[in-house]
Amino acid sequence: MKNKCYARYGQTTWEDVRVSAASEGHAPPTNAASMSALEAPSVCDRTEFGAPLHQISTAEQQAAYAWFGATVSVYVLNLPKDVQRWYMISHRLGRLGIQFSRIDGVDLTPPGAISWAQNAGLIPKTWSHSRSIENARTLAGNSAFNGVGYMLAWAGIGTVGCATAHINAIRQAENLTRASGRRLRLSWKMTLGSTMTL
Repeated sequence: MKNKCYARYGQTTWEDVRVSAASEGHAPPTNAASMSALEAPSVCDRTEFGAPLHQISTAEQQAAYAWFGATVSVYVLNLPKDVQRWYMISHRLGRLGIQFSRIDGVDLTPPGAISWAQNAGLIPKTWSHSRSIENARTLAGNSAFNGVGYMLAWAGIGTVGCATAHINAIRQAENLTRASGRRLRLSWKMTLGSTMTL
């Protein structure tokens, strides 16, 4: 669904993308599962919010930059090994004139990493990778949506690491943003599809 959103440059709604992805078998049928991404779609899910930059005046851009700089702290969540992704986003944000801080991602594949995350309170101590795989197989087997591969991917160690990294980053970003006196924090995770969380 993210790929479809990116390909259309914001000129479509979440619901339209979801229907399209479901029709191609990339997402559950729309009548099989609720996948609302927004609390108030009638307010937020509007294509005019994806207007091209050339429709924004210089005065509007300057006002937006001033507000953003005074109000929002930006954090980039990045695994140390993802050097190319860090290079890409740091240069892009630099060209945009956006100040940011880097927060390390979490890699759960090294020995002891899961125990560390559990002791840090980032993963429940009762979580079991093998049990999550079993549960994913059961859920996929009981679903009309033929998504065994998707379900197993969601239960995988990479997905848990991604969630762990976000929880850890949110903790750090909240403390740092509060200390800076700003009101909003924005985290940007560098993956194959970047994720922004406000």
